[in-house]
Amino acid sequence: MKKRINLKTMLIAFSLAFTCLTTTAFAVPNDSVALGDLTEGKILFDINLSTPESLPLYLNVIKETYDGIEAQGVTPDFVIAFRGPAVSFITYAASDAALETQIVTLAGLNGVRFEACSVATRLFGIDNADILADINVVGNTFISAAGFGSSTKGYATVTIM
Repeated sequence: MKKRINLKTMLIAFSLAFTCLTTTAFAVPNDSVALGDLTEGKILFDINLSTPESLPLYLNVIKETYDGIEAQGVTPDFVIAFRGPAVSFITYAASDAALETQIVTLAGLNGVRFEACSVATRLFGIDNADILADINVVGNTFISAAGFGSSTKGYATVTIM
């Protein structure tokens, strides 16, 4: 004897399966677990690259991070600090128009600050006046990292090497 499938039961099963698929396979990824009840996303990006080729990529990812945090209802508060050989990539002589545009764009966002380490500029023979205008030359980015990462300021550090 052939078993008849109830059309109503089949539609309910199909609806449940479709709902499960659309809520899991097509869900937009988010960071709600990590962000929790944060109102500010405080990040110090510690850039210590030894070659300039990947700097534009990382600046794009930092911009995407800014946009992603903001889209999730958290106010971005970023410090982008250059140290070591990376200071040599952010001079008027070494940078190109595309890199300068990326830096100007990021620097123009609310809550973004750029820093360059004067210890590194001295060690790598770079005149502080040659650092791009949107980047503040500070005494020592190790000190910046300690200060921004302190319990009173609470920045997370993301190291880019």
